[in-house]
Amino acid sequence: MIVLRDNAEKSVMVTPRIDSAKNLFGEEVEKRYMVGIMRGEALEYESVNIFSAFWNGLQQTWFYIYLVFMGFVKLFQQVVPASEMGGPILIAQMAGEQMRAGWVNLIYFTSLLSVNLGILNLLPVPVLDGGHLVFLGIESIRKKPLGERFQIISQQVGMALLGGLMIFVFYNDIMRLLN
Repeated sequence: MIVLRDNAEKSVMVTPRIDSAKNLFGEEVEKRYMVGIMRGEALEYESVNIFSAFWNGLQQTWFYIYLVFMGFVKLFQQVVPASEMGGPILIAQMAGEQMRAGWVNLIYFTSLLSVNLGILNLLPVPVLDGGHLVFLGIESIRKKPLGERFQIISQQVGMALLGGLMIFVFYNDIMRLLN
């Protein structure tokens, strides 16, 4: 292989080895020959008009929505272990890593986090907005509000679910720190 280093061509002997390529969720998708290097491409910024920027933003947001839903699917399929779930400590660590990689990475991370939180908020858990939408939907079908006792119990169950999830992700964060 010939590489360009310090404006000089240099010949290097490499022996490819077969390796498995994995997707974002760690699943093996194919086997291929690798030499242990990756092609480094310079980041190029392209000036676009406001409409193109808006369209690109929509496409990126839909991609993030897809990623979040696929993350849920992979959690339920147990492809991604539940121990990979993280809370505020992991989020802070990842934000720091992204900032060290550059402000553009931090913006991408922040936008992914924002979409993730938006989708989580729309889950049909009673204390979240998604739960309120379910209640409103049921009320619109029944043409009368749900019983107050039912709503209170539902809210308490939702709080217990969220509390349990928070304890679980904090536990994962702390175990990750200790290891």
